Parts: sequence; C-alpha cells; structure tokens
Amino acid sequence: MRSEKGFATLIIVIAVLIIGAGVGGLFIYQKQKTVPSMQESSAEIDKNDTYGFDISKQNCSGDYVPFTHDFVDETSVELIVPPGGTGSGKNLMGTEFKTHSFIQVKGNAQVYAPIDLTLIQGLHYLEEGSNQYLLIFESGCIRILFDHILEPVDSIRSAFSQAPSVDIDELQQSGSQIPGLVAVEANPQINLKAGNLIGSTSGTKLAHRFDFGVYNFGKKSFLAENPEYQREWRYAYADCPYDYYPEEKQRFYYSLFASANGQDPIPKTFCRN
Repeated sequence: MRSEKGFATLIIVIAVLIIGAGVGGLFIYQKQKTVPSMQESSAEIDKNDTYGFDISKQNCSGDYVPFTHDFVDETSVELIVPPGGTGSGKNLMGTEFKTHSFIQVKGNAQVYAPIDLTLIQGLHYLEEGSNQYLLIFESGCIRILFDHILEPVDSIRSAFSQAPSVDIDELQQSGSQIPGLVAVEANPQINLKAGNLIGSTSGTKLAHRFDFGVYNFGKKSFLAENPEYQREWRYAYADCPYDYYPEEKQRFYYSLFASANGQDPIPKTFCRN
C-alpha cells in the first residue's frame, strides 16, 4: 500500500515537472518571439519612430571623413535650418527632436553625394500629391540621410518599388493614423562616387525644404544617454553635417543658418561653431 502511494506520488511529481517545463518553455518562446533582437530590429527602419541600432557599427572610431563635394547646388539654397530643432512627431514631450537639417531651396535643386556613398535603404512614398523618396546612404562609419527627394536618378529609383509603398495623402483624407514610414533594403544597393548626382527636388510643397542628416557611428551625441533615444541611430549618433567640410565651405554653410520659422533662435545643439 505504501509502495503504491509512493509510486502515485512519483507519477504526480513527474507530471508537474513536465507541465512546468512546458509552460516555462512556452513563456520563453513567447518572450523571444515578442522581443526582437538588435539584429532583427535593425532590418527595418521606422522614419518617425525607431531607426534601429546597427551592431555592425560598434567598432567605429569616430574619425571625420572630410566631405569633398557640395551635397546640393549652393546657388539653389535659400536657408538652412541646422539640426537640433523640434517638430511634430513622437517624442518625450509630444514633439520630435530633429537631428537632420532642413534645406530650403528655390526652384529645382540638384542633390549630390558629398563623398563616396552606398545606397543601403530607402522608401518610395506619396505625400502632398508627389512621389517622394527617403534615401539612406553609408560610407564606412558615416550614414547620410536625404528625404523629400522628388526625382532621384534612374538607378536609385529602380532600387525601390515602382509604385509608392505608402500613400500619406490617402491616410490623411481617411482620418487614419499615419504610421511611421518603414524603409526597406535597396535592391540593388547603388554605389556612388563623390560628386555623383543623387537626384533633384524642390522640397516639400509649402516650405520647399528637403532633409539632410549625417550620423557618425563612432561619435555618440548627448542623446545617446537618454533611454528613449539610445537605441535609435538618428538620435544617438547625430552630428553636424557642415563640420565635415573644409573651413571655407563650412563658413559658407553656417552663413545660411536660420530658424525654422524665422523668429525662434537658430538651433545650436549640434552645429555650435
């Protein structure tokens, strides 16, 4: 009798262990499934939210790679809003901290590669009735972002979908919440030499501005200490694009600095000189 009770108790213990292991395994699987790794999160880039953390850049030194060519036809530039301003979007305070410049242009401005670049990601989308392109390039530890490019060269245009992946105008008209624009891998990647034409643009319809940002994976910005931003490369590694130019050209670009509305102080968060 005692042996039968002992055997029954052993069976119960084994059953509990099996069930516990199953539940534990399910919990671990679900946790792994719902929490993406850094490699998984870096595969897609959310234009307005998480830009991801690229672990392949962890050994960068932070050395400056001097820019040898203008990124835009300088005769087309009316003003530059340097990085460090704010605008609408997701952020701790309900506004988005802008780590890229706004380049206000007159007419149709030509946009160029300031150094040898490789197009790695981007997106074709529709906004303000215009086909627009977000383009992300790399050169070693430097990443360069352009947005609101209306007419990329054919080789760049062919690296993305022929039809816009997202129609922002349609979402606005329907009253739908506008999601972050998720960049996709360029297919194929495009190599450009310094000075090569990227495309042309007249910028956004009302402000006539396009975006230009530079990010140095070897040089953390002050935002890297903020837990809301430290996993997002556009914040953690944002830098002043104009400091990569020789002194004379740097002074020229700085002379074009202005605030976004012409009244607020000029942002000096990244471009302090």
